[in-house]
Amino acid sequence: MKRRLLIPILLLALGLVLGGALVLLGLTRGNTRMGPSVAAPGAVGGAKAASGAPVALAEDPGRLKGNGPLVVRALEVAGSIRDGDWAALAGVVHPEKGVTFTPYSSVSDSDLCFTAKEVAAFGGDGKTYLWGSYDGSGAPMSLTVGEYFAKFVNNADYTRAPFLAVNRVMSCGNAVENVADAYPEAEFVELYYNGLDEVNEGFDWCALKLVFEPADGELMLVGVIHSEWTI
Repeated sequence: MKRRLLIPILLLALGLVLGGALVLLGLTRGNTRMGPSVAAPGAVGGAKAASGAPVALAEDPGRLKGNGPLVVRALEVAGSIRDGDWAALAGVVHPEKGVTFTPYSSVSDSDLCFTAKEVAAFGGDGKTYLWGSYDGSGAPMSLTVGEYFAKFVNNADYTRAPFLAVNRVMSCGNAVENVADAYPEAEFVELYYNGLDEVNEGFDWCALKLVFEPADGELMLVGVIHSEWTI
């Protein structure tokens, strides 16, 4: 009697194991997609997915504790950028170091730096500046302030970015992320979109890093770094 019952029980157990494996495989395949993926908090930034797409890191809310003034300052700056309020933006520019604009993640000594007075005059500045070179083509990036901001600063409303991180890069492409080396005495907030249009499957992610250093007891803006997916 026991032997006759043992065989059906074993077959049932085997069937359950195989069925579970098939369900798990189906779920795994269903969740696989190209584009940025989310890793657990604490993962190392700058990793790449097997597809070659950037890996986005989920921010741990605990990292935001104690950084309220920095986050508020960053969102104020993002609002001034969105509204084109040059007087307000100039009011938070570092009085000695000015503010440096970086179009593609990697901060360089050749990046343009402007004083608070120059930023205040951005609204009437029709001069063409050489901001660097375009990724891929290497062509000179000759743009007015308005043209540069439209593409590399105000390309999205960063006050509504779905992800925010403090002193942490949330995603990267091929450009070197050297904000910590370029600004060793600073803190920064990254405002990050993991994609602007679903049809692009995350390959249109973009971010704005707002970098601050203290001056006269206040957090003052020293860097505005734009990041995006680059080939």
